[in-house]
Amino acid sequence: MTRRQIIFVIILTAAVAVFLSVLIITTIEDVNDQTEQECFDKLADTSKVLAERVKRAADSNATVLTAMAAVISGIENPSDEKLCEVLNAYRFDMSYISYTELLRPDNTMLYADGSVQDVSSTLNFSAEAAAGSYISNMAQSAQKTDEVVVRHAVPVVRNGKTIYILYSVIRLSDLAEKYKADIYDGKAYVFVIDGDTGDFLLDTWHKTLGNIEDFSGRKLKPGYSWDTYINDLRAGKSGRLALISETIGEVVLLRYDPTGVNNWNLMVMVPRAVALRESEAVSYRLYCMAAVIGTVMFLYMLGFTLSLFRSYRRARKLSTEDQTTGLQNRNAYESFLADIQSRSFASLSCVFADVNGLHEINNKYGHKAGDQLLRIIAGALLKEFPYKQVFRVGGDEFVVMSEDSDANECALKMERVAQEAASHGYFIAYGIAYRENGIGADSIAQEADERMLENKVIYYAEQDRRRT
Repeated sequence: MTRRQIIFVIILTAAVAVFLSVLIITTIEDVNDQTEQECFDKLADTSKVLAERVKRAADSNATVLTAMAAVISGIENPSDEKLCEVLNAYRFDMSYISYTELLRPDNTMLYADGSVQDVSSTLNFSAEAAAGSYISNMAQSAQKTDEVVVRHAVPVVRNGKTIYILYSVIRLSDLAEKYKADIYDGKAYVFVIDGDTGDFLLDTWHKTLGNIEDFSGRKLKPGYSWDTYINDLRAGKSGRLALISETIGEVVLLRYDPTGVNNWNLMVMVPRAVALRESEAVSYRLYCMAAVIGTVMFLYMLGFTLSLFRSYRRARKLSTEDQTTGLQNRNAYESFLADIQSRSFASLSCVFADVNGLHEINNKYGHKAGDQLLRIIAGALLKEFPYKQVFRVGGDEFVVMSEDSDANECALKMERVAQEAASHGYFIAYGIAYRENGIGADSIAQEADERMLENKVIYYAEQDRRRT
């Protein structure tokens, strides 16, 4: 090899090495970006569920307080002892409420333990009676002036006149222990923010409550606006934010949604590093691949070429394989449809299967339980059909395209799949369609999908009937 050829190979090798390094770094960034987007989706699901929980808790508390107020109203010549019996009837272990109290016309407060306190410096009976039923924002405790609380007030009315004000009280210091997110192994944090004042009513991350303006100086990731965030909170809009935390010195990802109570917004936050741990294995493999490829390239060009080819095959596999179940993914399914669109087949059976109750399992037991369910269904399908015929095309949807099984054979196989799922306590809905001497699979796929939906409707109707 001439000197010029050697220089050319060195330059070419260096150029390819630089190109691959940039490509790998870009790929890692893309993986991280995709994981970040998946994180925001997970935060959104959790935030919405928790926001709905706040609304349900407020509605349930209003119902209980209204019933208690009716009981008090019906007591003739009520003594403190009888009133305390009603106050103690509240099931605090079943709610977020810390205690109950009863404001009397003389501006004294009766507590469930029978103690009485003059609260005229904090509350005024006439003003409270005029306010009617309401949920306060952050307020000073009437019991302890150094304590902040949220009150739910319901008037006790007799013969059209307010005779008492009944309160359920939440100590904000107690709330953090009762309200947590169950994602990212407990490393996600929950906040409730008053959109009108910016006050934190709940903060499971910091030791003290603050105000949203305390964070106004934080550096934001590109594409995010502090003004938009504040305006969303004030208007009760959903949104997301990424900023650098001074507490841990790294980027945190936030999702916020209105609760439907006052102008409270619920926010879920997770450090970006915690969210990206799901992609660490992929990133680690890519870094190792870069090191190996770089070494091989400087030793021998052929080694580099072979390593690059192996890398391409791995990347292709990632693009066509579902990472949760190991089945072919929607990309592979679309490729199959495109292939069969232009060729004829002697026979083709299509099965559309859908996992019943996956969303509820994810909400109740977490996404790990949902992933385990998906793997059980995938394993059952692979016992009956070859790998190349089975696809996972959506969150809870599977498709089988078989050119060697007729409708009856598919039905028997799917019965065994359903039995396997049922043995684990799970249920699937499925539909089967069959064609002979056809071209393309769009119509048969649609027919199988429609039959699956019919099966699913029957399943949920049966569930409703059993509950009834």
